[in-house]
Formats: sequence, structure tokens, C-alpha cells
Amino acid sequence: MNDPMRVSKAAVAFATLYSDTRFILRWSREWKQWNLIGGHQRDGETPLACVQRKIASELVMSPKRVFVAKTPLFAMRYESASLRAGKQTLYEVVVFGATVRARKLPSVTDGQANNLVSEDEVVDGIGPGGTLVSEMTLRAVDRLRELRAAVGRVEREENAAREAMTR
Repeated sequence: MNDPMRVSKAAVAFATLYSDTRFILRWSREWKQWNLIGGHQRDGETPLACVQRKIASELVMSPKRVFVAKTPLFAMRYESASLRAGKQTLYEVVVFGATVRARKLPSVTDGQANNLVSEDEVVDGIGPGGTLVSEMTLRAVDRLRELRAAVGRVEREENAAREAMTR
């Protein structure tokens, strides 16, 4: 009999500093990759509570200094090999938008590193110092770009319809 596929539930955020459009990414020593801020959901924890907890702990700051939109931007489901579990895993990731109320990146004390990275750098798959960006982060940025393109198409279509009505 086949073992059921492992499922990993997580919540992450496209977190930015106040008045900065670059994303805050966190270096994982374990996976040797840059990741969006966030992490695995605890049993019974909502995705919003998870991302709020992870942002506060990973950026070492008061949750009052972080705004997380209550409505997720989107959710992703995909299969990939888990580095930690060593087996194929179904990832269910809820992605939020967040703003950190700070003008500079908070320093961290746990030996990890946070960095500001542009969307284009993420898409290239290479983070600071020529290091890798995680598969999940790449997938999330691709999805974000797809949503922006869809919104742009709707806006163009709406503008064309308005123009046609005024003729």
C-alpha cells in the first residue's frame, strides 16, 4: 500500500519596508536559500496568525510594527521534494501582503540574515551574494506577476469599453 503524500501547510508574506518596494527575504541556513518571510502553520493555527507570528519572530520586532493584510493575495498548491523530509510533498501556501513600519531592515540576532531584494532579482532566481532563491518564493513571485497582468488586462478592457461608449 502506498503511503499518503506528506502535506506541508505554510503562510508567507510579500513583506516590504515602509516606502520601499523591495521584498524582505530571509536566508535559511538549513536550506541555503532565500525565502519569503513566513513559515509552517502550527496545528489549529490560521494562515493569518501564522504569518503574523513568523514576521514578528523572524524580524525580531513587535507585531504592532507590522501590518499584514487580513485577506490573502492568493494561495498556491504544488508538489515538490521536501529537503527536510526527503520525500515528495504537497505544499499548501497562503500568501499575504505585509508592510513593516520601519525605515531600515531590523537587525537579527539568531545568526540568520534578512535582506531587501527586488522583484526582478527574485525572478532571476539569484539572491544576494549569488545565492539561490527558494522554489516557493519563485512560484509566489510568478503568481503575483500573473495576477498583476490579469488586473492590467481588465483595466485596459474597461478603458476601451468606456471609450467606445463615449463615441
